[in-house]
Amino acid sequence: AAGSRDARLDRRCSWECLRVLEEALDRYRERVAAVVIEPKVQAAAGMWMHPAGYLRELDRLCRERRILWIADEVFTGFGRLGSWLACRREGVFPDLLCLAKGLTGGMTPLAATLVREEIYAGFTGEKNRTFLHGHSYTANPIGCAAALASLSLFEEEGVFERISDRAAVLQSVGQRFWRHPCVGDVRQEGLVLAVELVERRADRAPFPLEREVGFRVCERARSHGLLTRPVGDVLVLVPPFSSSAEDLAGMVGALDRALWEELP
Repeated sequence: AAGSRDARLDRRCSWECLRVLEEALDRYRERVAAVVIEPKVQAAAGMWMHPAGYLRELDRLCRERRILWIADEVFTGFGRLGSWLACRREGVFPDLLCLAKGLTGGMTPLAATLVREEIYAGFTGEKNRTFLHGHSYTANPIGCAAALASLSLFEEEGVFERISDRAAVLQSVGQRFWRHPCVGDVRQEGLVLAVELVERRADRAPFPLEREVGFRVCERARSHGLLTRPVGDVLVLVPPFSSSAEDLAGMVGALDRALWEELP
């Protein structure tokens, strides 16, 4: 029934968000240095997930106006959404690409910034064109070794096949959250599950910020063996790629129990 599954499947999208972006790009074209986006899943804002085709249209709008766009794939890259990069799922590639976290499987800090060849070429030639930037831990050998080991596992252990299977399990077991009247949305992309809590489902009115409902639910989940944190009042599950189907069911069960205990 409408209102009881991922909102992207039920609510009619007329690309209002793209029209706002297009208007902003036209209005501030001479001032825009670049557009920065977390592709497919805007994690920092509350695990907002883009409708299919949004990223492709964003790429088109930027290309038409010769505006650079930067993809922050620190969270979404290296399998989290079921592919190497979230951008590739819509057949686009940004002008600059930010990578980290999954590069080493989260074991050691390491990050990388990739750029299109034409941008890189702007710093070649004479010494006065050199991009003079660096920091103390550039190319840290332990970080690089961890990254090589982590990347090799994707091929050796069929990680993408496992992620696809586990994502289907997570989608299935995650439906139990809809039974709670304070759940306004359950949305998923790959191995990312977000449960948005609202005071009233009918109009999706949020809880007052001072109640810290999401935080309190996650604190209760600790007593059931689950460590997670919310983004505001959005409960989040981002399980390890090594999780079994039983692990995923246990994570969802622990968070669901904590939700009913905090909001009976």
